[in-house]
Amino acid sequence: RLTFDQQTESLVVAVPKKRFIASIPFGWIQHATALPGKTVQVALALCFLRGVKQSLTFKVTQEALSLSNCSRQAYYKALINLEKAGLIEVERPPGQHATVTLINFQ
Repeated sequence: RLTFDQQTESLVVAVPKKRFIASIPFGWIQHATALPGKTVQVALALCFLRGVKQSLTFKVTQEALSLSNCSRQAYYKALINLEKAGLIEVERPPGQHATVTLINFQ
């Protein structure tokens, strides 16, 4: 599909924007909202990354911290809260990024 670019006064190929819409299980997110602090923000960031990575298990990087919009300390506390609540499992290999698995995510 071609569109007219007014700045360059020429036709350019329009690249459709990819949209990301994924469902989040209501019971899962409801459980996360009852947890303290920034936990729900981290939970939503993990749900977003699940859709991007197309897997329930993925490594969490700086991207997850940025998406959750909270400090590193709050982020790690939220991971612990989600893990204690049984919503995620976290593997923390030394010197590597943590690997998160979303649990009961149907």
